[in-house]
Amino acid sequence: MDLKGGIKMPYINLKGFEEDKAISEKIVSKISEITEKPKKYIMFSNEENKISFNNKSGYLLEYRQIGELEYDIKLKIVKEITKILQEKNINPEDIYFIFDFYPRENWGWNNKLFG
Repeated sequence: MDLKGGIKMPYINLKGFEEDKAISEKIVSKISEITEKPKKYIMFSNEENKISFNNKSGYLLEYRQIGELEYDIKLKIVKEITKILQEKNINPEDIYFIFDFYPRENWGWNNKLFG
């Protein structure tokens, strides 16, 4: 897959983590680096909602975009974002990732659909 070409429009939603601008910026920068998508086209949101797994706090990173990503790229995202969150003493076993991919016609921006 040519990551430089085409429209990807990544959207990242981090749940269960209190807002931290420095961490948010690191995550967006790392996603930009891995996917070769300019930061200005990466959407990021943070929800401080409490999430629990096995009766302890958990964290969920949802990654959505137009089109699929290859396995190796998804794995790199998981590993690199986990490293960033470990800077806040978050245990990797408490971090969950979900990847969702959409066809172009199911994503809109700037008064039009992409497909």
